[in-house]
Amino acid sequence: MRMIGPASALSALLLLFGCSQPRFVYRTDPAFRGGAYRTVALDLRTDQVLIREGFRPVDPGFRRQAVLSALTARGYRPEAAGTADLWVAVHLLVEAREEGSAGPSRPARGAGRRGGGGPPRGEGAPRDAGERRTGRGTLLVQLLDPKTGQALWQGESPLERGDRDSEEVVRKLLEPLPSPRP
Repeated sequence: MRMIGPASALSALLLLFGCSQPRFVYRTDPAFRGGAYRTVALDLRTDQVLIREGFRPVDPGFRRQAVLSALTARGYRPEAAGTADLWVAVHLLVEAREEGSAGPSRPARGAGRRGGGGPPRGEGAPRDAGERRTGRGTLLVQLLDPKTGQALWQGESPLERGDRDSEEVVRKLLEPLPSPRP
């Protein structure tokens, strides 16, 4: 049996884990003041829709709570939308497929001969409707200026059907965001 050296093993591990990690994309407005913000609130506007070619928006569901929890863990304090320093918008875009497109069709969760699917995923919430029909998606988190509604900071991560732990993806996505100053 051939043994591999420590350098080769480390290189193989880095390659393995480097290829399996989600790729994050960030955009920061020059007006973003880093750790100067202390409070956050969900963007409750319903007239805002994020559109990207080849993808369609679906309800981000329990991922909103995962983002708020991650921000709270980083030191941000949840507050009412009218008084918060930043608004948080969470978008989930899934690959759009036309009717009759190639690919296997699967029944919705809970449908089928035996009825009643498995337990719900993540914080007791059901799976997002769009995830049943596609394997690819994008999670997009925006921190908005409450006065103008403009994105000051934005991070996005591709999601695959196998990304079951939203909290972990959100935590990694928000890592470069500066924590508030005391």
